[in-house]
Amino acid sequence: MKKLFLFLILTVTIISFSFNFGAGGSKIVYIPGVQIISPFTDTNFKIDDGVLCFGGEGHGGIFNDFYIGGDGFTGKKDFTVSGTSLTFSFEYGTFDIGRNLINIFDTIVLDAGFGIGTYSIRISRNLLGGDTINDFLTGHSSGVSSMKIDYYIASPYTSLYLHFTDFFALNVKARYIFGYTENGWIYSNGNKVDVDESNYLNTYNLGVSLLFGY
Repeated sequence: MKKLFLFLILTVTIISFSFNFGAGGSKIVYIPGVQIISPFTDTNFKIDDGVLCFGGEGHGGIFNDFYIGGDGFTGKKDFTVSGTSLTFSFEYGTFDIGRNLINIFDTIVLDAGFGIGTYSIRISRNLLGGDTINDFLTGHSSGVSSMKIDYYIASPYTSLYLHFTDFFALNVKARYIFGYTENGWIYSNGNKVDVDESNYLNTYNLGVSLLFGY
């Protein structure tokens, strides 16, 4: 599922440069700590620090100030839960369609749009153990244990462009995310995690991009 949308985003980003008014570039996305999803509802675990993720986006104009494109990012950060160090990893990808709404002297542009795609969160921890073949055969070897949750998402957004030149712009974007998961949290072996949870996601993130190619 994730590979399909990452391929779609890459394809759309490449296509966008074939339009007369296409742009693409790198981006930084901030996920506030209170918006990070976890299954640790029965603990005192609380996330105060947000996560910085890195990715890219691209789009190309089609007609009447409408455009299509792709947006994606990944990121990770370590947190401590009940004395155990855990790594939270994030993967996001959408296919977007939007429209320029306000254009002030081709310098400040406000637009809005809508994306569909996937959003995944993985939580992993290192397992302490031995490194011999016997440790492996007896189930006492070192390794990594993980769980993840995958969402199908719909994501409205609005963004502000500041054009420094005809071919270079700074983009600030706020994106809200509605999501649905079929399986909830699952372990790496495919077994479902025994935890009470909602199948629905409501969250947001903030992003900044440097775009080239107008």
